[in-house]
Amino acid sequence: MERKRLSPNQDVDDDSRCSELIEENGRSASFDESNLSSLEESSYCSDFDSLFDEEDSGSPSCQPSIGIADVDQSMRPARRLAPPIPGMHFNSTVLIPVDIAEQLWRDCMRTYFRDGDVNQVMLFERARSPESTRSSLVSAGKPEESLSATSRLPDFLLDLLDTLKTLLKDVLPVDVHTLLFPLDSKSHQARQAILNHYMPGEGIAPHVDLLNRYGDGIVGVSLHDGTVMDFSKMSNSDAQSILHNGSGRDLRDRARESYNVYLPERSVFVLTGEARYKWTHGIARRSEDLVESLDGELVRLLPRGERLSITFRWLLPGADIVGD
Repeated sequence: MERKRLSPNQDVDDDSRCSELIEENGRSASFDESNLSSLEESSYCSDFDSLFDEEDSGSPSCQPSIGIADVDQSMRPARRLAPPIPGMHFNSTVLIPVDIAEQLWRDCMRTYFRDGDVNQVMLFERARSPESTRSSLVSAGKPEESLSATSRLPDFLLDLLDTLKTLLKDVLPVDVHTLLFPLDSKSHQARQAILNHYMPGEGIAPHVDLLNRYGDGIVGVSLHDGTVMDFSKMSNSDAQSILHNGSGRDLRDRARESYNVYLPERSVFVLTGEARYKWTHGIARRSEDLVESLDGELVRLLPRGERLSITFRWLLPGADIVGD
């Protein structure tokens, strides 16, 4: 795996993306180039922060409560409840167990971010044949560790997928759960896992994940701290612009339906259908967020801390093929 750090606003020539680093939404990236050729992320501009984020890691008693009337109206308080966006599935009380989240944080930081020269890592797997699934390996008497070598995802990310499958079983509609976690015998798509390491105040531009690269069904996990994610609905003309041009740099200042959502530490959100294809998501660059209480009566000013987001996406057919 090649690693390099790019400056936040440095552009990368499109023709070089398959052979070295990808700057995805203004982040420095490293990836396993033996698995994929050309990958990129559709981005609206590049001033904002990453995909998943965490809950308030500080003691609630240490955070000041503010009446709604006292809030600076230039910063809209973020909600803790799921917004009315079709296809977005989020419950701030459904959290990955503490021990699993803490171990996952340690594994990711030790494996990918120990030297501080990279803040984004992309991992890819090829579509698995029926013979390479977990159940097939076990029934054939092969060690389960063989699965990570076959899938090219590390064991701790495969374990996270198992945790998410169980955690979300009674939370998601059956069809959405099946889309994200198909039976081994029907799991022939390849996944991408992208890990973003954020320092306080960093952000990612509002964007829609590439329509010609990734399929329906995106899962995001937040580790170590929380942040506010901004969702904005695109008009039909906006969607057509992204479909044909792969970019939406002129959409940033348009007035659109939007929601700000607080994503706690250890929380999970899912984007499918309209939420995946017709709404942008991004995180503003700032050092603290205003967050509503569950009843909406008070807001707290929560400082942002160091955090890690892990996102799983399905690769469309052919996206995992290297070369011609």
